[in-house]
Amino acid sequence: MPKVGLSASTVPSTVLSAVLSAVLIAVACGGCAGSKGRNVAESTVDSGNPVVTSTRSASPSGSTAATTPGGHRSSSAHGPGTGSSGPSGNPGGSSTRATGGSGGPSGSGPGGGGSSGGPTGNPRSSSAGPTGHPGRSSSVPPPPPRGNPGCPGPAPVLRNGKWSQAISFPALGVHEYPRTQVTLAACARSGLPVSYALSGPNNSCTLNGAVLDVDAVPASCTVVASQPGDAQWAAAASVSHPYSADPQSVDGSWVGPNPSVAVSRAGGSFTVTIKLTSIAGFTVDQVSVDPDNSDGICGSSDPQQVHANGTTTVNLDVPLSGNGLTKTGTCTLRINLTGSANTQVNHSGAEQSFTIVD
Repeated sequence: MPKVGLSASTVPSTVLSAVLSAVLIAVACGGCAGSKGRNVAESTVDSGNPVVTSTRSASPSGSTAATTPGGHRSSSAHGPGTGSSGPSGNPGGSSTRATGGSGGPSGSGPGGGGSSGGPTGNPRSSSAGPTGHPGRSSSVPPPPPRGNPGCPGPAPVLRNGKWSQAISFPALGVHEYPRTQVTLAACARSGLPVSYALSGPNNSCTLNGAVLDVDAVPASCTVVASQPGDAQWAAAASVSHPYSADPQSVDGSWVGPNPSVAVSRAGGSFTVTIKLTSIAGFTVDQVSVDPDNSDGICGSSDPQQVHANGTTTVNLDVPLSGNGLTKTGTCTLRINLTGSANTQVNHSGAEQSFTIVD
């Protein structure tokens, strides 16, 4: 069978126009999605000359080719890649159109030039951040170390590579002898140990580790709690509290009716009862009652020393003086207490009246 060559002199212009249109369509639709293996005939021209057929083949990869029987010329469009063109003047030249690649130069010559590729560089590049949005990224700080979540205070915050912490230190208040010893109970949010120190003027306080006590009363001082931190935790702000201890309080009161009690002068004396109250065991060096008038009816009781554990009563014998033995009248007595070391007495001087009758 004789060869039929295609040239501008042998192929009518209408055929050339159809072929060119088919090629341009194939090139333009290089990225179009098509069914796998679908072939579409673009044009068929038969005017007594050799048939020129242009077909577009859509492959699964998205490439499209236009072919002619004489000079095989194809234009393929692929996914991301690089563009290329056939040699200049080569009728059988081919070109590849890349979507998003860096395109090669257009071919030239009778065989038709290749089409240039897409814009230089990658069409899009993204790195998915935590929310999946392209091009975004964020840094989420790690959770804080467990530490001591039971210690009251604000939640830890990460600053300059270390977690913040706070100290919880209950107030120390005022104490009374002999209950002066206190075990300090500060805590840190980090769970690290808290240290203690005495600060400022110190009046009779002693500190041994976390145990605070006094040598004598009254006593006063200030205790400072601190926590220096470590590789994970920043130093905590120190917390300070005042402390004081007072002498033991012993209260004295009358037992019996008030304001007046009738007593008989028979026997030359009568008995009164005093109640002493304190928070713990105590010693009162002297408890007595003394007359608070000068009518000479009642005398003073003999003083007594009292050791007691909390609350006790004391009976005192009050003698009648000369006038009290011979006549009736009223005498007023007051309580007289003298405390021992570390003891403070109250209500000393409280009075009670007694009426002397026949």
